[in-house]
Amino acid sequence: MMFYNRYISRKEMADSIGISTTSVQKHINKLKAIGVLKRVDSARNGHWKFLDDETV
Repeated sequence: MMFYNRYISRKEMADSIGISTTSVQKHINKLKAIGVLKRVDSARNGHWKFLDDETV
């Protein structure tokens, strides 16, 4: 989801796949911990960036 829409919110992801926002946050934290994902700019106006592929 983040790959196609960098501005998607946790709530939108949770609603789309049918899990809680807490579960989404846990998955995001895991991806951030292993260096695959990071948040660029603010939580409200920022976007997600995949660190393993700079061309995305």
